[in-house]
Order: sequence, then C-alpha cells, then structure tokens
Amino acid sequence: MRYNLSLNFNLLETNLVNLSVVVTVVITVVSENLNSALDQRRQKILIILQRIDKEIAVSRENLIAAERLLEQANLLCTKIETQSTQILNKENEIIQKRLQEEIGELLKTSQQRRQFESRTKVKCVSQQIFRQRLVRVKTILQGIFPHTDQPSTSSNNNQIALNYKLIDRELCNIMKVKHT
Repeated sequence: MRYNLSLNFNLLETNLVNLSVVVTVVITVVSENLNSALDQRRQKILIILQRIDKEIAVSRENLIAAERLLEQANLLCTKIETQSTQILNKENEIIQKRLQEEIGELLKTSQQRRQFESRTKVKCVSQQIFRQRLVRVKTILQGIFPHTDQPSTSSNNNQIALNYKLIDRELCNIMKVKHT
C-alpha cells in the first residue's frame, strides 16, 4: 500500500484532525510572529517615550532657566529705568539751578547797566547844569566887575552885595548838583 502524502486544501475532504493540526500550527506561528512584532513595536515606542520624556525634562529646565533670565532682565530693566529717571531728574534740577543763576546774573547785569546808564545820564545832565550855572556866574561876575572905569557908588555897592548873594546861591546849587 502506498501512502500518498500531500496536503489537501479542500476542507470538506480533509478530516478534522488535519484541520486542527494546521490551524494550531498557523495560530502558533502567526501568534509568535505577531507577538514578536508587537514586542519590537512596544520596545520602539518605549524608547521613543523615554527619549521624549528626556527632551521634555530638558525643555522644562531650559524654560525655567529662560524664565529666570527673563525675570533678571525685567529687574535690570526696572533698575535701569529707575536710575535713568533719577539721573534725568538730577540733571533737570542742575539745569534749572544753572538757568536760575544765569537769569539772576543777567538781571543783575541788566540792573547794573541801567544804573550805569542812569548815572551817565545824570552825570551828563549835571555837567550841563554845571556849565549853565558857571556861565550864569560868569555873567553875574561880569555884571559886578564891568570893564569900564566908572566910579563906585552906593547903588553900585548894593548891586555888588546882591550879586555876591546870587553867586553864593549859585555856588551852593552847583555843589548840590555835583554831590548828586
């Protein structure tokens, strides 16, 4: 008898034992391959997750460091702003003080100039008055001492006394003007 071994894929012609062996082999082989593929896939996913966790940790550290730097920068900016405001206020005070001093000096110079001009005008006017009074005294003196050879009389003496009084008054006026 001759046994012919071959696989019969016709389900109706095969027996259940053959079918169960085939199904068991297929399930075992496929499940092992599937388990192996799934394990490899799980290992890759776990490695990726670990890498991502490390990157997240590094990113958090970088974020915390960046927040510290930002906080320090904000504090520095606030400090610089405060200092610049203080410096500007001091400079403004110095400028205002210097401006007030210069205005005071200008007012003082202006007042001195007005006083000088006033003194100059007074001096000019007093010199004119002095000249006029000297001319008047000269005129009075010429009236007292005429160049003629007339004999002196009592009316002439009265005139001389009156002229002396006029000269004395004019000299007093001249002295007053000269002292002012």
